[in-house]
Amino acid sequence: MFKFLLISAFFGVIAAESAKFIPCDGSPPCSISEVRIHPCTHPDQCKLKKGNTYSLSYDFKPDFSADKAKTGFFWAKTDTEDIPFPDMYNADACQYTACPIVANKLQTFDYSLRLSKKLPSGQYVFKLKLWDENDESKNCCFKTNIELRRK
Repeated sequence: MFKFLLISAFFGVIAAESAKFIPCDGSPPCSISEVRIHPCTHPDQCKLKKGNTYSLSYDFKPDFSADKAKTGFFWAKTDTEDIPFPDMYNADACQYTACPIVANKLQTFDYSLRLSKKLPSGQYVFKLKLWDENDESKNCCFKTNIELRRK
């Protein structure tokens, strides 16, 4: 019985890290199978404390190949306006996933996200995008809901 409870607790913690997400508008040429934010105990809207560091990773299968890729995080302010995240915009995606990007191959993107204490508290739509350095229309993109809180 103890082993069953221990195994159940372990898988409960793993499941709690998966965040709900939606693909960006326009059906990007990429499929995203899972988004993980650790720790995130509310998958509908991860509650993140400013000043902390979080592990963010996602599994993706692009429909395109790219020798070099860029990545960026954004606050999706409206359907047409994105505000770049100060610490991660137009960055070298090859630091966080294997390059070259290979079409139809499952890959993982891993990033350690440090949230500044200066960020405003509130509820936001968080957008993450990875794109071919030579053609931004070739991209992987998703949105997820987060809440920034004080400690």
